[in-house]
Amino acid sequence: MYHQHKMRPLALIPIVIALSILTLATASDAGEFAHERQGFIIGLSTGSGCGGLEYEQGGKTIEIDELVGSTGTFRIGYGFSDSWTLTLDAQGFEHDSRNSTMELGSAVIAGTWYPRAGGFFVRLGLGGGESEVRIDDIDSPLNFKEEGGVIALGLGYEWRVSRNFALGLGLEARGYAFDDFDGLKEMTLGNGNCSILMTWYL
Repeated sequence: MYHQHKMRPLALIPIVIALSILTLATASDAGEFAHERQGFIIGLSTGSGCGGLEYEQGGKTIEIDELVGSTGTFRIGYGFSDSWTLTLDAQGFEHDSRNSTMELGSAVIAGTWYPRAGGFFVRLGLGGGESEVRIDDIDSPLNFKEEGGVIALGLGYEWRVSRNFALGLGLEARGYAFDDFDGLKEMTLGNGNCSILMTWYL
């Protein structure tokens, strides 16, 4: 049976933030401090977002979304130039309600590109992670813990507020893929979030 939660106003927040980021990216970077990124990098981010999953069971496709939760990311790596960095990004996402829980943890190696060495960036990461999911309010309740591959995609904008520190806004989506298990086929799940970013360039 197909099951999908109703759209909530919170789902519009990532769209608004994405438009804001793209608007900022078209403006000139007029900060007092230059975006110098060569060297050691440490980053933290915190925010909120939504989780969801999709799978096949009994010949039917089932989709569950709008699992609102919180997220946090720790990032460590190196800047090879003012336009390119490579980091290890560890992220956790948690949703908890009476009828459902979702806990996602992942680590990816991520490359980030800053066009024209400015504040706007795009990010791509590959790695692995694990999930623990419980969904009770569907015809065939779910309760599983699985590991799988992860892909991460993100974009954002950061402002250099001091010589070694930047503050920013970002959007990121992480998708998990698993082998078939317990009669569930083509299982994919993931989360999307909007976050406040804090990065130290050392």
